[in-house]
Amino acid sequence: SWDPPPEDAWARIARACPRATALVCCYDGLAVELVRLAARQGVAVPGRWAVVGFNDDDECLTTQPAVSSVRHDYA
Repeated sequence: SWDPPPEDAWARIARACPRATALVCCYDGLAVELVRLAARQGVAVPGRWAVVGFNDDDECLTTQPAVSSVRHDYA
């Protein structure tokens, strides 16, 4: 189980990394929640920020814009 990002997540990220333009999330659920939070707060994704997830979950297609995700195959 994990906690969703706090409402001030984008402000925290911008303060911690003011020159950053992209955010790579360790799993798609976090990336999706951050894109949804950005939409609610008027944070430009894409535009000011690029967000990428990891695992290629179908949930990535539920956001506007869709979340880009890295797909990995287990051998």
